[in-house]
Formats: sequence, C-alpha cells, structure tokens
Amino acid sequence: MNLNGLKISALIEDVYDLAICINELTDLSKESNSNYVLPILDAELNATSCSPPTPESDLNNYRRNIEGYSRSVSNAINGIGARGLQMGEFTRARNNFVRYFNTLPSDYCIGSSNRDEFNALRNSISNGINQINRGINIFESNYSSYVNQAVPLLNTLNRESSRISPSSRDYTPVLLALSQYNSFASGYSLEIWNLSQQIENLSLTLSSALNSANNVFRRSFEQIEANVESESRKFISENTAAENAFREWENINGKTGYEKFRDIVVHVSRVMIPSFNSFLQKVPRTQRIQEAAGRAQEVVTHIESGYQAFPTFNKLPSPSTSFPYEKYGKDERKYGEQRLIDFLKSVSLTHFNDTGKKLYFGDMQLEHGGRISPHVSHKEGIDADIDPVEVGNVPNNNKTLALATAKRFLSGGARIVFYADEDVVNDANTWASQNNISGRLKKEDGHKNHFHIRL
Repeated sequence: MNLNGLKISALIEDVYDLAICINELTDLSKESNSNYVLPILDAELNATSCSPPTPESDLNNYRRNIEGYSRSVSNAINGIGARGLQMGEFTRARNNFVRYFNTLPSDYCIGSSNRDEFNALRNSISNGINQINRGINIFESNYSSYVNQAVPLLNTLNRESSRISPSSRDYTPVLLALSQYNSFASGYSLEIWNLSQQIENLSLTLSSALNSANNVFRRSFEQIEANVESESRKFISENTAAENAFREWENINGKTGYEKFRDIVVHVSRVMIPSFNSFLQKVPRTQRIQEAAGRAQEVVTHIESGYQAFPTFNKLPSPSTSFPYEKYGKDERKYGEQRLIDFLKSVSLTHFNDTGKKLYFGDMQLEHGGRISPHVSHKEGIDADIDPVEVGNVPNNNKTLALATAKRFLSGGARIVFYADEDVVNDANTWASQNNISGRLKKEDGHKNHFHIRL
C-alpha cells in the first residue's frame, strides 16, 4: 500500500472560534441607586385663591425651566429609531425633568393677575409628561419586538445544545443556532432601564431565556470538546496495537506481525482519519480541540513512519538456465535484498558449472522482514539456507565437496557461513586467510545438512 501521508484535516475557519459567545444582555444601568430608582412624578399642582399671589416671575421661571427639561426629553426621543434600545439618554432627560418638577412648590396662590402664567406652567408640565410617556411607549414597542425575536432564537439554541451527548459527532446545529442569535443580536445596542412594568417584565423574560440558553450551551460546548478528545484517544489505542504488532513482527512471527500492522494502517487511513476529519469539520476551533487534533496527528505520523520503516525485499526469481537451482520450503520465505539474489544467482551458476548439480535454496526472508521461525536471524534480507544435497549430512558428509562449496560461497562474497563440520570450517578459513578473502566460516551445530550464508 502506497501512502502519501496520513493527515488530520485543518479545523474549520474562525467563524466558529471560541470567541463566539452568547451576547450578554447589557446590565441595567446601575451607576448608583439614585440613577436606577426612577424618581416618581406627581403631576398635581394645588392652586388656591390666597394672598399674596405667587409672583408671575416665579411661575415664568418655573415654566422656562420645565420647557428646557422637556426639550431634552423631546430631543432624546427624536433620536430613537426602530431598533432603538439605548434608553440611557432618554432616561437621564426624564429623570432631570422629574427631579426638577419635584423641587417645585406644590401649593400656589392663583388669582386673576397670575392665572395665565400658572396655566402656561401646567401646560408645559403636561407637555413634558406626554413626551415622557411617548418615549416610554416607543421603548416598550422596540423592546417587545426585540424580545419576541430573541427568545425563540435562544430557545432554539437551548434545544440544539441540549441534544449534544457523549455520542454526538456534529456540533453544527448548535453553531448555526448560535450564529443566528448572534447575527440578530449584533444589530442592536442595549441599555435597558426599567422605565415601566412592561419593560421590567420583558427584561425578566429575556434574562430567563438567555441564562437558560447560556448554561445549556456552555455544557454542550464542554461536551463536544470532550467528544473530540475521546475520538482522538482512539488513535492512541491504534498506536498501542501497532506497537504490539511490531513486537510480534520482530520477535514472534514476521508475517502475521506485518499483516496486523498493515491492517491497522488501512483502518486508520480509510476509516478513522476520514471519520475524524469529518468530525473536526463540524466542531468549533478551541484550544482543547486543536490540542486533541494535534495529539491524533502525532500518533498518525508515528504509525505511518513505523509502517514505512518495514523493509520490502525482492522475490527469488524462478529457476532458469542462467540461474540454475532447486528450492525447498515455502515460497513466502524466499525474499531478500537484491545483492543476496545476485549472490545466489552467481554461486548457483558456478556450482552447476563445476559439479553439474544444482544447489537447493531454503529459507531466506519474508517479503517484509521480521522473525521467521525457527530462525533467530534471517531478518535483514541477507541470509539464506543452501543445501548442496550431494554433500550429505554431518558427520556423514562429503568433506571434499563441502569444502569446495564453502570456498565458492566465500569467493562469491559471503561474510559468514555457518556449518556444523569443524574440519571444513577450519580448512575453509585457512584457505580464505591465505587468499585474502574476508569472509569466514563459523561452526554451528544446527547446520548439519545445509549451509547458512550471510552477506
């Protein structure tokens, strides 16, 4: 299997960053208790016929001040649009009007000389109160529209968030609901004052929906992060299995160990990575999630590098006139480095030309290396068991033919030749030393009926 890299995909873009959060309802303005507690307006002025009459200048001064505060209220109202929920300027103008009004005398001596001024004062007060009520009505309408749109969006967010469980692998419905609420709320700037009972009730409704959605959303967020971490840990389990397969390849059975490792790589590349990548495309970019994805990538890279480290040896070609030999044992054990194949071809042809007999090739190596029972060696693609059958078995072997065969192996480039006959070993090594050949025979009692050559 040719791998061009096993990659965990990049996370989705910043649109789903952790920075996205529920827009918190702006706190009710509470700079001080006096600002928050709206002063009460008692609009009654008591007029009686008494003496001396309230000075006209006082009444005119009261009226001019009331009109000034009333204009401030009117100006604040004129700036309110359909999305206007910045109640601060209006509320401060309203409070200034009321506070000034509450400083006015409650009892007046009114007669024919000052009645017009008194009526003008009352009209100015009435006009100011009407302006205040108009502003409150506008804010009640705007806020009601806002809450009536926000609450269903928050309820949707609450509902989608509550569906996230340990088995969830798609967070996009929650993110979509959150995005829809944020898109709506971002068009507003809130500064809410409890100007009326209706506004206070609306605030309670919105706060309840917001707090509920926020709490459930936060829990779901932590859950989806935990789910990504859980999915990431599955790669660690595969890595443990791969390490066990490698130990089996190295120490127990090279064929089954390699096949287990290969099956793990196939499962990781074809099943786990596509599934995990799909999952990552459906979750937000958070530090926990990025760290989990990073850990998964580290494991995948480790598994991939381990798989690519397995050798791939060349198969022993079929016999031919230029490569005369016979074989015994299983074909799956007849692989090696190309230089081993070239060595076997050379010595087989030389032996055939010298004796008219063919060498028999037994165990070499598995295609992808590893332990090949019952051998301790035969792991690196440079070992081969060779049986010149006419030599016979030690101690009833043809020493002359055995020595000649050993010399061919050393001349051909064998570094070590294992054989059980001590006389052949000694004579071959003496000959190699005399002829400046670096290879040597070693006595090995387990090789009585064949030679074991190592390049």
